[in-house]
Amino acid sequence: MSQLFTAVRLKPGETKIQIQGNQVIIQEKLYAFDRVLQQMTELPLQEMISQFNQGLSQAIFFYGQTGSGKTYSVQELLPRLLQLIYNTQKLEISCSVLQIYNEKILDMLYKQQLKIRYKNKEFEVENLTKLICHSPEEMMNIFQKAYKKRIINSHALNDQSSRSHCVYTIHGKCDEYSVEFNIIDLAGSERLNQTKVTNISESTDINKSLFYLRLVIHGLADQKPLNQIPYRSSKLTTLLRKSLQGRSNIVMVICLNCSDESLTQSQQSAQYGVKAKQIILHPTLHYDEKVEIIKNLRRQVKQLEEQLSIAREQLKIKEKNEKKYENRFDQVNLKNDESILKLLKLNQSLREQLDKYQSANLIREQQLQQLNNENQDLRDKIIIFEDIISEDIKRNKDKVQYMDWKEVFLDVQGSSFLEIIINKLIFYQRQQKNRLINTFISTTTKTKRSFSISRRDSQF
Repeated sequence: MSQLFTAVRLKPGETKIQIQGNQVIIQEKLYAFDRVLQQMTELPLQEMISQFNQGLSQAIFFYGQTGSGKTYSVQELLPRLLQLIYNTQKLEISCSVLQIYNEKILDMLYKQQLKIRYKNKEFEVENLTKLICHSPEEMMNIFQKAYKKRIINSHALNDQSSRSHCVYTIHGKCDEYSVEFNIIDLAGSERLNQTKVTNISESTDINKSLFYLRLVIHGLADQKPLNQIPYRSSKLTTLLRKSLQGRSNIVMVICLNCSDESLTQSQQSAQYGVKAKQIILHPTLHYDEKVEIIKNLRRQVKQLEEQLSIAREQLKIKEKNEKKYENRFDQVNLKNDESILKLLKLNQSLREQLDKYQSANLIREQQLQQLNNENQDLRDKIIIFEDIISEDIKRNKDKVQYMDWKEVFLDVQGSSFLEIIINKLIFYQRQQKNRLINTFISTTTKTKRSFSISRRDSQF
């Protein structure tokens, strides 16, 4: 943060204006400046060029009434300035020149009228011609050709009076930022009774644009809110907004006319310079939008590369650990596989034994079921014979014979049901000579297991 640098230069000649150090006395009023210039080389050019190479934009304004030597001072400054820039060149250098005449912006390198566009939060001249220069002589030659195209007329105070505001711009560019060095040669303020010009509208436009520039300077000096500063009131203030807002280092050179008739206007110009000195500047780097995007992308790429490098290292460690675990796992798996194979074989063997036991058990169950069926059939037959015998005994009522039969039955030990039945039947045959019983006994004795008796067939 710094204050605007002000300098004053008095046109040579007899004058009532007094100079005391860095102060100027006009009509007994004292005006203090940072420097009183005898030559343009006394400006802090080295410091400005150093800041320019670092990316901070610079601007030098030449302000004063018509005929005060502004254009002469500019032409004296340019060769020395260009020589210093190229001696410490660190940027790609190009140049452009334009003039503002009757609120029209004209390109002085390629004759055409230009427009101002609001772009990237700033006002910029659209399609302005920029020429790359490789030496101070080449750029100075371009500026001289452009100067010849400047609109000039004569009047009572100046035979070669500039009728337009002229802006010489030196553009610097690198990979990270773009920067400008503007030299603004303002048209001089005029009084019609002194200049006696015939084109009144021309003088009116000049004074009008300078009036709005004065309002902007006063607004910035008084630190008014941005919306109360009339930048858009003229093409000049709109175009210089980028520099006047404080984003550039500014040097204001006040040019004073030495004639007694111009004392009042010289006093006004001095007051203008003192007021401008109160402006607080905040120079900042001006990054090109595309360059800033590229820079951010490069930063992101660098971060991603670092993250990728870390990820690769972690992946290597992970793969190394995985190989260790895989070797251990393979060893464990081999042992487990052997155990599993043994268990599978044992399981298969147990299954085969189980199948054998199940098959044998099934055969035994079938045999048991068959025996149970035969046993049950014999029991049924025993019950039938017992019923037959019991009925017969009841009819005969022969207790002795019954007891004999019972003894015969009880004496049979370890005999099967079939043998018991046969014994019963034989005993009964002896007692009863019944034909039906004899037939049944004969059949049963021969076939043993192939007989069946029902109650219906055994009725007496």
